Amino acid sequence: MQRSTPTGQWVVTASLDSTARVWEAATGKVVAELRGHMGTVRSAAFSPDGKWVVTASDDGTARVWEAATGKVVAELRAEHSGLWGAAFSPDGKWVVTASEDGTALVWEAVTGTILAELLGHGGQVYSAEFSPDGQWVVTASADNTARVWEAATGKVVAELRRPEQARVLSAAFSPDGKWVVTASEDGTARVWEAVTGTIVAELRGHTGAVRSAAFSPDGQWVVTASDDKMARVWAASTGLSLAELRGHGDQLKSAAFSPDGKWVVTASCDSTARVWEAATGNVVAELGGHTGCVTSAVFSPDGKQIVTASLDTTARVWELSTE
Repeated sequence: MQRSTPTGQWVVTASLDSTARVWEAATGKVVAELRGHMGTVRSAAFSPDGKWVVTASDDGTARVWEAATGKVVAELRAEHSGLWGAAFSPDGKWVVTASEDGTALVWEAVTGTILAELLGHGGQVYSAEFSPDGQWVVTASADNTARVWEAATGKVVAELRRPEQARVLSAAFSPDGKWVVTASEDGTARVWEAVTGTIVAELRGHTGAVRSAAFSPDGQWVVTASDDKMARVWAASTGLSLAELRGHGDQLKSAAFSPDGKWVVTASCDSTARVWEAATGNVVAELGGHTGCVTSAVFSPDGKQIVTASLDTTARVWELSTE
């Protein structure tokens, strides 16, 4: 997994070798090595101001680091099991972690103090993220549900439960925080009202597990990535399929919009990433060169570059040319 700073100057990567690293995007030079975890680092993300990085590891800990130096700011130690993800709140003061033991925890980033326990899932929590205003957290779980919680108290706001028995692999807020989109192992995605848990739209059409789902920057569209080797763009409010992104030779791991919402980038186990025109599904560019599954791909904040991460043990920065 990889992420960029808000300015796009640095990239952070998480690795199976128990480390994370901060790199200069323009040169590939290592800025800092984040060493200390004793297991696979599942995720790494910058704070909103780019000064810190939070990592989550199989060793049961998350850590907050100074991005420029690799110095540990705080260790967030879970009691029972490995962590699958960690993310900062929009103001950078809090961190939320997702755990194999079915819990999510909200921490004070600087001290590592637990502020709230999000208890109730009956299976592994795959992801947890804050709403845009930091008031809520949404979690996705192997117990076939997603949940919206009050971040400060751990109180359940809404349970997003599907009639089908299928694991919810990811969940994300819309840019205005009013909706949540979930991706499921049964090949569907759904848009929900965050506060009530009411279904807004069902996104049906994939024939394999949907690994990720994300809103466009304006919240009008959703992009999904599936094991069926396709991504799709949908109208968020109706579930109407707007474009089919066909061409990859293996399952997709992720799909993300560009900052202006015009393009989509997909990551595939066919060792490539591709850039597509979101409105039409036309291929704009193929990013070939990796020799292993591409596990994630994201745009830089200015939309001019793409960062990919692969099981071939490399990450790459690409200049986007759509001319």
